[in-house]
Amino acid sequence: MKREKSKEAEVLVGEEIPSLEAARAYLKLPFEKNVIVNGDAYETVLMFACNHLGLDSSLPLTNSLVIMEPLCNPPGSREISLEVIFNSMNFSSVTFGVDAAFSYYYHQRGKSLDDALIISLGHTTCHVIPFLGGRMDISHAKRLSIGGYNLAAHLQRVMQLKYPMHSSLFSYARSEELMYDHCYVSTSFLDELRLWMNPEYYKENVKRIEGGQPVQAPPPPGANEALREKRKALGKKLAQMQRRKREQRLAGDATLHVELLSLKESLSQYEDEDEIQMALERHGFTSVQSLTLAIKKLGESVEKESLKLEEAKSATTQDSAASKLLGLPEGESIESWISRLQGEKEELIGRRSSRRQKRAAMAKRRTAAGQERMRIISQLAAKQREKEQDDFGARDEDWDVYKAISTEGGSDSEAENERIAAIDVILTHHGALETQEEIDQSIHFGNERIRIPEILFQPSIAGLDQMGIIELANFVISRYNESIQLRLAENIFITGGLSAFTGLKERVETDLRALRPFKSRINVSVSEDPLFGAWKGAKHWYQKESDPSHFIRKEDYIAGKLLGKPFCASNNI
Repeated sequence: MKREKSKEAEVLVGEEIPSLEAARAYLKLPFEKNVIVNGDAYETVLMFACNHLGLDSSLPLTNSLVIMEPLCNPPGSREISLEVIFNSMNFSSVTFGVDAAFSYYYHQRGKSLDDALIISLGHTTCHVIPFLGGRMDISHAKRLSIGGYNLAAHLQRVMQLKYPMHSSLFSYARSEELMYDHCYVSTSFLDELRLWMNPEYYKENVKRIEGGQPVQAPPPPGANEALREKRKALGKKLAQMQRRKREQRLAGDATLHVELLSLKESLSQYEDEDEIQMALERHGFTSVQSLTLAIKKLGESVEKESLKLEEAKSATTQDSAASKLLGLPEGESIESWISRLQGEKEELIGRRSSRRQKRAAMAKRRTAAGQERMRIISQLAAKQREKEQDDFGARDEDWDVYKAISTEGGSDSEAENERIAAIDVILTHHGALETQEEIDQSIHFGNERIRIPEILFQPSIAGLDQMGIIELANFVISRYNESIQLRLAENIFITGGLSAFTGLKERVETDLRALRPFKSRINVSVSEDPLFGAWKGAKHWYQKESDPSHFIRKEDYIAGKLLGKPFCASNNI
């Protein structure tokens, strides 16, 4: 980030960033994807962590570090880390390990590290890593440039295109939250996608968001009516206060207006111009023109305030009239009454829409209504040609023909329009009128719940030209002989933040079984702690199995050594 009006760079960490979304476009992270590239920012992050742990990084530290790094981390990135750790932070020793392997180590705690196929679903990349003989077989591991970041960013674009009027609601952080809270992996994507076209299924499974927040459960019966009555009473009280203030202001303006008119009349009694000027100055005016202008403006203001008071009184009268017209019948609850009025309004609007559709159809040439009209007209014209004189309209049955060929198709009834307006007044009064603004605020999170996780299996959905995670896993397995293939397929371990998706285990089993030979045994397990399993594995390994030879000291770093003795999670090839 850059300081405002300054070229000096300012590095902020963690809660020091005041608004992450506002600063996201200006952030310079210590890493590019998952590889360390910015040593200065990396040093600041480590110092921030040490300060929160109560470690003084300016003094020599006896602590050892276990740092996680991506699979096949470039030596240059590791050199940046070692330079910061030994030259700036003064740690005694450090070792590096792959997070996916540490997570598998934690998953197998208390057991032997059996051969397995580790599928790591990370934030920016995914890896498929064979684990053979207690070590990672890095030479056969593969990577996909897809991760949780791609899924959340795609969801953000999809929702912004779906609801352009509410695009500001879908920040990256909000989209990421929606993805982890509501998305799940479908075991049969195409079949379930067709189910989403069913209105009943859609209604039962869609997640509704109001104003960017999930819809809360409806209040108990009667709570809405009590709230409406409370709001109604408060509204009446505020309206009365406003009306009293307006009446007081109007009375004051009217009194001042009369006084200024009297002043203007009294000026005619003075013969000397100096006396007139003195009289004007006593009342705060500089000339007769300024007095006349003040009288004009004050008169207009009094007239406008009077009209507003009249309009407020007429609105109250109209509301009372509508309530009288559509009063609550005796013995009927207000909920059923409101529901009945809403149904009546929908019926009236439906009649009006059907009449308008009929008029539009009669105006078109190829519709059935238009062709019937032209048939009647042609028959009538043929009959008139047989006669010498035009006597259409002389008989009563001619009126039926006229009505049949009329292009109006029936006009909107004034009584119906008045009835709809009266119902709207009552529904508005009871807070049951659904306005367009309220409709637009309702955001539906529908089949996006399965479309976003599907990117892991079909990256082309997000415009990425890569194979899916299942195809990649099958490709890695097929690189080995038959006995190793069987062992890998029987022990597939999934870790990483995206492994928290519901249905992922079943989907991997189903899709991989379809690619493997007939009657192949597939066994899939998912990390019990997708977010912190790697950290817990590193802690468990350090306490139980670590050895000083696994670590690099400052003397080793000066001598050019970048890795210690190989262990289960190390990047040694």
